[in-house]
Amino acid sequence: MEKRIRQLIADGRYLSQSELEKYQSGHLEQAQSVSEPDISAAEPFSNAVMNAYNAAKAAHPDDIVLFQMGDFFEMYDEDAGIAAPLLGLNLTTRPIPGAGRVKMCGIPAHALEQYVEKLRDKYDVTISAVDTQTHERGIYTLRSIDHEAEQGIDAHEVEFGADGTRVLRDPTTETSAPAIREQYDKYKPVVIAAVTGDTAYRNACGHSDRENAVMEGNAAIKRAIVNSHDLELIRLYSDVPEFRNRLHQEVIDETYPQLHELLRPLSQDDIDEALQAWNGSLDSKRRVVRYMEEHGRERSAAAWLSREYGGAADKNLFVIRQGSPETVELPWSKVQRRIAQLIKEDRFFTQQELDNFEDIDTAAVREHLESGEPSAFVEQVMTDVGQSVTEVPDLTGQPVTREGDIITIGSGDAVHEIDITASDKEWQTIQEIIGAADQSPHDPLAPAYKVGDTVYLDNTAFEITEIGLFDVQLLDPVLPIPILRAENKENFERLLFRD
Repeated sequence: MEKRIRQLIADGRYLSQSELEKYQSGHLEQAQSVSEPDISAAEPFSNAVMNAYNAAKAAHPDDIVLFQMGDFFEMYDEDAGIAAPLLGLNLTTRPIPGAGRVKMCGIPAHALEQYVEKLRDKYDVTISAVDTQTHERGIYTLRSIDHEAEQGIDAHEVEFGADGTRVLRDPTTETSAPAIREQYDKYKPVVIAAVTGDTAYRNACGHSDRENAVMEGNAAIKRAIVNSHDLELIRLYSDVPEFRNRLHQEVIDETYPQLHELLRPLSQDDIDEALQAWNGSLDSKRRVVRYMEEHGRERSAAAWLSREYGGAADKNLFVIRQGSPETVELPWSKVQRRIAQLIKEDRFFTQQELDNFEDIDTAAVREHLESGEPSAFVEQVMTDVGQSVTEVPDLTGQPVTREGDIITIGSGDAVHEIDITASDKEWQTIQEIIGAADQSPHDPLAPAYKVGDTVYLDNTAFEITEIGLFDVQLLDPVLPIPILRAENKENFERLLFRD
């Protein structure tokens, strides 16, 4: 496929006629808009620019010189007359201070490679390009295909003789050419360093999707190659498809994830994750929770959090994503408020920490036991332990009811619980026996749930243990240690409706 595309480019058939006309008309408008009004005043073709072009042309009089002007590479005078029909470009003129109007044609910078390859079929090409970072102009030359072939023949004759039979060589003068792999390993870090600092690519990684970032990354790689002024690197990139394709693939794959994570805007979730990570110590997080339960509303809590995190008493910033242009520095007063909110929502500990039995705060349990103060959590732990060691009687094969058993229907304490199956008619009879007097009056404003109900949130079953004025306490019955989850009523009903 690549050989075919190269052949189409060489034959001038890769772009359709309409695409060529669109570019040429756009280029003429661009050239007119930047050059026609008061061109003698300064840019874009000042005396310094004209001197730079003249120096490049004088150093390479037999080459076609492509001179970068903004987003285009332009050719002048005889070079323009040769290149315009060869590349299918319209020949126009440009006013040059002190020289009148000279013939000119140009190509867009992003299409430099395809046009250069076509020129190299017959001519040596010298490119004068401007470095996007330093804004300094650099010059490099690409030999024509014929000249490259001649150089290869000359090198072969030097080594083997004109008839190709010389086999006795002086080993002291021989230097083995590095393999492509060695050259790739040499140049890849150089290109990565240049691409990582490319402004357009960094902006795309941080503020656009991956598709646009890849497009900017490919353009950044080309700019890095051209601005390197390393003729060997330019030759490898231009003439070795395996080198070029692998370079594009690996440089983008390695730089995009790092730059995207470093440069994307911070969200509230990023801030919460940084607070959840805290200082990496789970014991420290437990101390934070115990402290905030007692002193969370005090002004001194901010300084205490700073010290607990590992900073000095007067440290006043909690830094998130340090070293990034998107760094956020939170004062500890804001950290105090946000941690209090995360603790209230039972989100200060990560789900992995909550799911891990070993992460139970044994120090807190021990403090409650030693203090003798009542604790619902400790009582629930003790109850669960007691239930785990209580033997459950084996009732296999026993009748559901026996003579003397008491079965309570309606209000009252159940003495013996059974499961029964009843038809619709039988159930209606039971309801009539119970009577309406045994049912609490219906409150139209009451919620559709009550304590003891099992609800499903995010495909997980929870039991409602308490309904307060503003929140609902939930218990996951699957966990070996009861850990309560609190949801405010508005959020709880929204989650309930969603599921």
